[in-house]
Formats: sequence, C-alpha cells, structure tokens
Amino acid sequence: MLPKFGHLKIDKINTLQILDFVDKLQEDGARGDGKPGALSSATVEKHHRIFRNIFKRAVEWKVIKESPL
Repeated sequence: MLPKFGHLKIDKINTLQILDFVDKLQEDGARGDGKPGALSSATVEKHHRIFRNIFKRAVEWKVIKESPL
C-alpha cells in the first residue's frame, strides 16, 4: 500500500486512486509473494476497511475536510 500512496499527502488522494488500487488487488499477481492468483476477497475488504478508517480519522482530526470514500 505504501509504495502506491506513500509519496502523496493525504489530501491529494482521491476516490479514483483508491478504487483503482483496490481493483488491482483483485488481479492475478497482486499477492506479491510470487504465488499465482489474486488476494482473497477478505484481504481486499480488509485493505478497503483500513482506507475508510484512515480517512475517517483524518476528517475527525480536521486533517482533511471530507473523506474520498
């Protein structure tokens, strides 16, 4: 996750970037461990939940005005 977003400030991350990232997690080869196949749906959902939590907190702490999710 960090290589994709680590260079961006949180207020520069948009919905399309997140959706594209989550979609790519479902593609063959997304596992990153050399094994064939995509990540499980549970793992993809976990990543999505992490994003939601990060942006929810950022809004609560007034780091950003609104969540892209």
